[in-house]
Amino acid sequence: MRPTALPVGDALTVNTSIPVSDTLGDIGLAISSTATPPATGSANGYDTWYKFDSASWSLRPSQSVILLNTSISGTFTPYAGGLAAPANTVGELYIENIGGGLFTFGYIDTSDVLHESDTVQFSGTSTIGDAIGVFGDLNDFGGRASLGSLSDLTIEPISAFVPEPSAFALAGAGLGLIGLLPLMRRRGKV
Repeated sequence: MRPTALPVGDALTVNTSIPVSDTLGDIGLAISSTATPPATGSANGYDTWYKFDSASWSLRPSQSVILLNTSISGTFTPYAGGLAAPANTVGELYIENIGGGLFTFGYIDTSDVLHESDTVQFSGTSTIGDAIGVFGDLNDFGGRASLGSLSDLTIEPISAFVPEPSAFALAGAGLGLIGLLPLMRRRGKV
């Protein structure tokens, strides 16, 4: 059975394949303190967001942004943060559970570079992260129904999918030394 919570030290990740377009809507990840939110009483549904801790981290291709929405201790904040990023340059979205109610939101671009956006503090007693999933705020105006796709929803340590910068430095230094070896041999230094 797959876990349904986001443990401390792990990240919730999802691969994205979303083109830049004028299609209206957002698609991405969500964490919550409950897997069974209360029913909405109005068409927009915002009237229940304040009843539980939650956050959504989603791509909006029509504006080339990744948006963060939060509901913390009864206060819903739309557009609480985010980054500018054309949808077709985003390879993965992630939400990392640091611990103590602290979460980091970011993405990995199609060149495998990690971009950290926001760190959000929930109450230390919050059960945020007890429920995880995908987030969608989808609209179909004028027949534009396709937004793209998400795949491989995964929970893993963030180090599992992003090489450490020190690994790049060591690899680069090693390649540099290998490149110098033929020169040193020609000059009789090795």
